[in-house]
Amino acid sequence: YLAFTFQDDSGEIEGKLWDAQPHNVEAFTAGKVVHMKGRREVYNNTPQVNQITLRLPQLGEPNDPADFKVKSPVDVKEIRDYMSQMIFKIENPVWQRIVRNLYTKYDKEFYSYPAAKTNHHAFETGLAYHTATMVRLADAVS
Repeated sequence: YLAFTFQDDSGEIEGKLWDAQPHNVEAFTAGKVVHMKGRREVYNNTPQVNQITLRLPQLGEPNDPADFKVKSPVDVKEIRDYMSQMIFKIENPVWQRIVRNLYTKYDKEFYSYPAAKTNHHAFETGLAYHTATMVRLADAVS
């Protein structure tokens, strides 16, 4: 069998394709969009999908994995703009230089990593979203 973790913007669910064939291993690799039908069941208090049929997207059907991931409630450009403004509000020049250096050095990671593995802002750009909300709170009480 093949074990899968299916994901869309509503969450994740585990599933198994029983009697998998070699062509299934080649076709259904991690990160690809698949169309799945199956029966939702609960095993050991965990939801899963069984009796699965899978196929790859056909021409004209959605096939970009990013379309099925949980997204930040705020546009990344808004977060970038806000964080840049806040960094330039740092009055101590040494601290501002340190923060700007780290912010620039880890830009890619900061704007792509989740804030946590599960639950708490566990989505792409979650780290930046969480940080921006904490900075906003800190700014409000300062």
